[in-house]
Amino acid sequence: MTGYRYLIGIVAVLLFFSGADAYASYAELAGRYKPIIWIGILFFLWLPIGLRFEDGTLRKVPSWLWLWSLAFLVASALWYIPSSQSEIAHRELVIRFEAIGFLVFTVIIYSNERTLSATRWTVLFTTILTVALNIFEMFDQETFISVVDDRAVGLYVNPNRCGAALCFGMALSANLLRGRRRLLYVLWIGLGVVLTFSRSAIVGWLIVALFIVGVDHGRAGRTAVPRRVLALAVPIAALAFLISFAPALFESVDLGNRFDDNVRTRVTFFRTFTANDDSAIARRFVARRAWAAFAENPILGSGLAVSREFPGEGTHNMFLSMLVDHGILGLPLLPLMLWLPLRRLRDDDRPMAYAYCAFAFTYALFSHNVYEDRYFLLTYGALVMHVARRSSRSSEAPARVEPAPIQASNRLFANQGD
Repeated sequence: MTGYRYLIGIVAVLLFFSGADAYASYAELAGRYKPIIWIGILFFLWLPIGLRFEDGTLRKVPSWLWLWSLAFLVASALWYIPSSQSEIAHRELVIRFEAIGFLVFTVIIYSNERTLSATRWTVLFTTILTVALNIFEMFDQETFISVVDDRAVGLYVNPNRCGAALCFGMALSANLLRGRRRLLYVLWIGLGVVLTFSRSAIVGWLIVALFIVGVDHGRAGRTAVPRRVLALAVPIAALAFLISFAPALFESVDLGNRFDDNVRTRVTFFRTFTANDDSAIARRFVARRAWAAFAENPILGSGLAVSREFPGEGTHNMFLSMLVDHGILGLPLLPLMLWLPLRRLRDDDRPMAYAYCAFAFTYALFSHNVYEDRYFLLTYGALVMHVARRSSRSSEAPARVEPAPIQASNRLFANQGD
């Protein structure tokens, strides 16, 4: 069953991390998007292993994850009562229950070390392939389905989600590589993120890259940190140049028509740090309305999915959504989700875990779809089980008994001779 366990991890990534599920939905290959169908495929593949009851699966899942999941579901159900109970509210409730079901299921299948290892390696190769697809798309924009023009999306349909998935994947898998391979991998992912022209993803990539390349708790010691930061500074400068002058570079090779006014305005953000494109203006308008709605019911909120009923179908900010829907009482749910895996970390896991959670926090500032993004839930489940397995091994390892110093033992024999 060893090979089959690897297969489960590979299939999970290909279905839910690569963007294949969302792409199939938009391409009408699977009818209306029904996550339960895709989860069902993975469940039936896993069932022959699950029925064997060999892994002690439930005991390996951290207890805090059960408690957090229960609290999240209870809050969602209770806040559905004072909501408008419209179709939007009902859909939000279903999405949250599906999200928790998917998260728990991924954590269960990742309780097996082989499946977890296969998942992380498959995530690494999938991110590499996605960047290649993004590059190809810039030369042939009719290749993939996209909700916008002139921005690379891979199989994710949405460029912001494509950039976010690349950053989550990089955070989870980069420490599988060492030395120059890791640096080249980080830069390759950076190129793919730049081609999405997603400001949140580009900023997030910088955060993840600084943790992964600029911080190392391994054998190299503190002296390696300045060298790593310096090694990363030059590529960052190169990427900044690429972002700022991408339109001019494409025009020099007769590909200037790849950029519309919206993309050119996005590019100027990294030169002037001012956002005046249509997306930024709409987000500011929705944010002001969200703060006004929060001020009306700051403690308990206005009810589930009220924030989704705003123009534009959301606040584009997970924290604002939680404040509007659940008030101050619901705000800690997402920060707790990101903090709990960080409590017990081995030193060599800190860069990966901190990079992942730092980007997730940043991503939540620009998206209200965090809980329904399968690539986030899948990589988060993998991170949780990786950290849990490593910390449990550290706690179970016997304490090392240091030998007595040689000088002290010689002095002891000398005293006995007198």
